[in-house]
Amino acid sequence: MNILEELLFKIRKFGYFLNTSKSIDFFTIAAFLSEMLESSIYIVSKNGSLSGYAILSGFECQARDELIIKANRIPEHLNSKMLLSSEPVINQPQKGSDCIFLNGVSCVYCNKFYTWIPVISHTERLGTLLASRFVKEFSTEDIIILEHASAVIGMEKIRLSSKEREEAIRKRTTVQVALASLSLSEREAVESVMSELGDQNEGVLVTSKIAKNSGITRSVIVNALKKIESAGVIDVHSLGMRGTYIKVVNNFLREELNSGVKHTHIREILKKNLLS
Repeated sequence: MNILEELLFKIRKFGYFLNTSKSIDFFTIAAFLSEMLESSIYIVSKNGSLSGYAILSGFECQARDELIIKANRIPEHLNSKMLLSSEPVINQPQKGSDCIFLNGVSCVYCNKFYTWIPVISHTERLGTLLASRFVKEFSTEDIIILEHASAVIGMEKIRLSSKEREEAIRKRTTVQVALASLSLSEREAVESVMSELGDQNEGVLVTSKIAKNSGITRSVIVNALKKIESAGVIDVHSLGMRGTYIKVVNNFLREELNSGVKHTHIREILKKNLLS
């Protein structure tokens, strides 16, 4: 098999892997590339966080594990350096025994080569595909595979971003519909409950105490909670004498309450008007 035939074989193998896998994520892509190219693979987001990675077996590095694997990101100086490159940087040699991840720290391994490929989609820089291995430089064939992989990663990132936006729109709409179904007093009851939770997304509250403090009847508070629970915005469980456990499962609830018309102090305003 000549070089061109081997390259086509590997590209087709990568395509078959993508098309036949039940679930594709960046970790499985990194693992596939790592095995095919016999190198460590890091799929880095634009902010430096790791979307996925696969470490070449047999090369243990405590500094790498502490800085990258546990933190799930690469150092800022390296990410900034890679983002400055709009073109692939191929076979960047290790400087002596210097560690690429830690400035001024010696690496226990020498003769290492790095290659990074920008991940770009629709002219937008989405991150970087970083590959490293020892002794053997990356061949033209390897670079073509990495560039092909970076294009696939870019498309997958765009697809996931679009999916996340769609999910956000769905969740926001659910909250808007749920709040629109509430009466004025019921919305005020929800605001009072969220105020009691503070900056927490869950907690045990006593509805009778909230009713006393807000001037809203307990039955209105209970009805309001039932309505937004049925919409899947919160979870509510009675704990008997201890109170009611409430968990916010749709994070757009607070935002929509804050962005809408404020009802929290309507009773106080009406009282002041009546007394004036």
